[in-house]
Amino acid sequence: MIKKLFEQSVTGGLTPERFSFLTADYEQEQRGLKEKLADIYLKLSDCETNEKNIDRFITVAKKYADFETLTPEIIIEFVDKICVHQARLDEDGNKSQQLDIYFNYIGAFEHNS
Repeated sequence: MIKKLFEQSVTGGLTPERFSFLTADYEQEQRGLKEKLADIYLKLSDCETNEKNIDRFITVAKKYADFETLTPEIIIEFVDKICVHQARLDEDGNKSQQLDIYFNYIGAFEHNS
């Protein structure tokens, strides 16, 4: 498109002001498309990383599919960390406490009890 605009400008079919306006508009559009493309590549990379992490988690889960006793080794392979929040009492006097369990490879799982 810019090549055609340049040709029209050289042949006199386009004023210098109009040529400048149109080329600036196309260049701005091109910058926007490059930014979108970079964002798409970043999202694709994140998806690929997530897919690998899910595969790793599934591998660990299959390894322990038939366990009979929960051992510290199993917990270490599955759990990255556990965050225990302060206990709270509701208006009826019932106690609740939030636990955030962060599994290796897949992230947080929240549970209220």
